[in-house]
Amino acid sequence: MNYFADLLGFLVRTYSIEVMLVITTFILAYRLVKAALQALYISLAPFPPTQFGFNGKLVYVDDSPSSEVFLNHKYELAAKPDFIFKVGWNRYAAVEYKSRKGAVTQSDINQLKAATLAARSRWNVVEGYVITSNKRCRLEFGSNASIYNSIKKQHMAAKAIKILNQKPRLRSDNRCNNCGYRHHCHPDI
Repeated sequence: MNYFADLLGFLVRTYSIEVMLVITTFILAYRLVKAALQALYISLAPFPPTQFGFNGKLVYVDDSPSSEVFLNHKYELAAKPDFIFKVGWNRYAAVEYKSRKGAVTQSDINQLKAATLAARSRWNVVEGYVITSNKRCRLEFGSNASIYNSIKKQHMAAKAIKILNQKPRLRSDNRCNNCGYRHHCHPDI
């Protein structure tokens, strides 16, 4: 897009209004044709239904410890979503699957957001799903900054635990007893 803006700026300084109108019309026509081709692509090549209740083509699955880890250097995040599906023209969806029954928790959503930020180093992830055995939560994602700001506090706490070997406090509401990582923080539980 910068190319078009630079070109338009040059033309404004150099040529008449008529030439600028022709160029502007060309740019608008280009954008319309691109949007129409994207819509045509999606309508002519629909994606198959997934086991998660939306249409998409599987492009990544975290099925082994050696699966690719995605890195976001700007936010210092590394993560592996459970699945990534192509859902449109340069549009992808991340999925975090939880085999448990029950509600989707805020920590599940935060995990999806972190995985999305990391996966955006390779794919344009625009939506995500947290899926349990009986619940499903869909999220649409905005900018990287807005996603990170929503998980920044938890990310900083996780970094402190990992880098500084700081242990989180033992919670009085028994959440630690149900956490899959409780033995890392509190081996005596």
